Amino acid sequence: MLPLKASPDYDGRMRMVSYWLVEIDEDGYPMREVGFTAQHEPILFAPTTRNYGLWTDSDRVFSRDEFEERANFPFDAIWNKLLKNSKQVPL
Repeated sequence: MLPLKASPDYDGRMRMVSYWLVEIDEDGYPMREVGFTAQHEPILFAPTTRNYGLWTDSDRVFSRDEFEERANFPFDAIWNKLLKNSKQVPL
């Protein structure tokens, strides 16, 4: 069963996010996201069956020219660890 809110884990925790890493497709649409604290701790991630996300549940299209690409950042490892620890299922 899906939660009533689109991203219930984000309630009350959004204020703790200092920055986001957002995986985008070739057209600039957000595919996955991870929110980090100022101490660089990942605290929010989406999309999953429990949380649709902030960026992944928006109509935002990112331009690669506007943002810094982090090709060497271990995004997959962090996102997968959060997923495993939460016992959620990706969308």
